[in-house]
Amino acid sequence: MNIDSLVDFNKYTLAVAAACFVYALEKLPPMETQLGLFALLATLAALAVSSICGILLFFVATSAAHHLSVQQSQIPERHRNWIKLLGTSHSLLLVLGVTALAGMLYPKVMMSNERSVDCENISIIVGRSQ
Repeated sequence: MNIDSLVDFNKYTLAVAAACFVYALEKLPPMETQLGLFALLATLAALAVSSICGILLFFVATSAAHHLSVQQSQIPERHRNWIKLLGTSHSLLLVLGVTALAGMLYPKVMMSNERSVDCENISIIVGRSQ
């Protein structure tokens, strides 16, 4: 098990989880229906728990890396078990949260905008000649 690659990968996925959480919290409320509110809360919960699992995974992986550098032996079995559990939880919840976020954003992006812009009275100044 390559701990350095695990820590690097975890840093990036943790950043994605945190960014999605903040984006959903900022852009999606208020929801119009009770079902929409439940979906938003479930998505935020999945992303929050994914972030917590990612933080704990970072802690366990750096502890295992420290163990390897000091004792020059194999990673202890308890570290391996925690890495597997937290890594799987972090990844699955991140995929679930990002998929749910995409599902909630799709209608907002694809909704036809009924307001149109009247371009007849707009003048653009390119530059002035002296």
